[in-house]
Amino acid sequence: MAQQSSGVTQMVSMGVHLNDFARLVDEITTHLDELGLHPTEHRKVQAQLAVLSAEMASNRRAEPV
Repeated sequence: MAQQSSGVTQMVSMGVHLNDFARLVDEITTHLDELGLHPTEHRKVQAQLAVLSAEMASNRRAEPV
């Protein structure tokens, strides 16, 4: 893999099943307090996790995200 080379384009593609992603969001939510974030950042992350959880709840099919 070329690093810091001008004129070189690299592309990576991967998929994650919704169930695996939901499990990751749950784990981050469970352990969020352990990260020691500044209160403002903590609230932002909580809000982002809530949005992700709501989106996943509305689309529980096991398709790649």
